[in-house]
Amino acid sequence: MARRKRKEDEPDWVAPDFDEVGYMRQELEGARAAVATIGWAVIGALVAFALYSVLPVLAFFAGIAVGFGMYFVFPLIGIKTEPFKRRDWIGHGFTYFFSWLAFWIILLNPPFSDHTDPTIQGISISPYHAGYPGSLLCHDATSTSFSMGASNNSLYILFRASDNVGLRSVQVTVAPNAQTPYNVTPTLVTGSNQCAGHRQESYLGGTYNATFPWTTSDYDISIVAIDTSGRPAGVVGGFLEILADAELPRPRLHQGGGRGRLARHVDRPALSLHERTGDRLRAPLPLVEEFFRVLHPHRRAQVS
Repeated sequence: MARRKRKEDEPDWVAPDFDEVGYMRQELEGARAAVATIGWAVIGALVAFALYSVLPVLAFFAGIAVGFGMYFVFPLIGIKTEPFKRRDWIGHGFTYFFSWLAFWIILLNPPFSDHTDPTIQGISISPYHAGYPGSLLCHDATSTSFSMGASNNSLYILFRASDNVGLRSVQVTVAPNAQTPYNVTPTLVTGSNQCAGHRQESYLGGTYNATFPWTTSDYDISIVAIDTSGRPAGVVGGFLEILADAELPRPRLHQGGGRGRLARHVDRPALSLHERTGDRLRAPLPLVEEFFRVLHPHRRAQVS
């Protein structure tokens, strides 16, 4: 009985000695390595930021390559990497990558830098005369012809120029045919929208107006916006052509039955006219009537 009792008293498992000091040192080394990884990510973000203006793809891979330098830098700053296992390096690698990406994105945006060009959009044009308070035609700059009207002597351009930080300058250059080009100072417009069909709306921020006299048959128009970082954007080479009826090809006879009429406006801009190919005007043509045609800047057409 005594021999059996001693056998039962023997423990099945003996707990190893816990090295509390060694464990604390390992945790401190891991914390130091994590802080050093984030600091090294800042270095990688600065390298990628410096190379971004050269080639963005090069900047991306250079930032990742800097991360491999942790293996050589950590021992130089007193971090013991001998106890690190593969999982430790993988963890520090993920920490570096996401920290580096966050810092790099921050550096690529204001207030540190601005790599976004301004935008020019929503360009429309209307016949106009000084003091006109009514609705503007606001014809799309890529659309077809519309009547100038009898009393209109100017062209009213609306456009929106915007930037993620702010604009330093907005310039409109008008080059009349066979005349000296000149600059038109655009003015910022606010308040209620004056375009027909949008009178209940308000102008969006960054909406500008440029008005210039209608003096010749065609124009080259350029709009250039420059932001506070000096980055330009523009719509250059717009081709505006004004034709008289005598220059237009004679339309074919229109089949009967149409009840539409071309609006005749004397004191305000005319409404747009939409016709299919081969159609003629559904109202008697005057002897001389001016038409204002806006052609897309990059689809310059020849009119015979």
